[in-house]
Amino acid sequence: MDDQDYYIPRRLNDVPRLFFWDMDVACIFLAFLMLGLLVGSTTLGFLAAGCGGYWFGKAKSGRHPAYTIHLAYWYLPMTSGMDAMPPSHIREMNG
Repeated sequence: MDDQDYYIPRRLNDVPRLFFWDMDVACIFLAFLMLGLLVGSTTLGFLAAGCGGYWFGKAKSGRHPAYTIHLAYWYLPMTSGMDAMPPSHIREMNG
C-alpha cells in the first residue's frame, strides 16, 4: 500500500467541512437553495443561497470556530446537552 491512499488530518480540532465550506456555512447555503427549489425558482434559490452563504461566511470570519453554537445558545431555546450551563434567558449571575 502506498502512503497516498489515506488522508490523515493534521489537526484534530478542525471544523467539519463540506467541500471547501465550513459545515455551518454549507448548511445555510443548502437551506436557501432548498427554499428556492421549493418555491419553484432555481435561479432565485441559487442567488439567495450564494448571498446567504457569503454573508454568513463574512459575518463568521475572524471569530471562534464554534460561533454558530454560541449564537444558538443565546438566541434559541436549548435545554438538552448543557446541564452544567444555566439557561440562556438568565442574563445575570447573582451569587
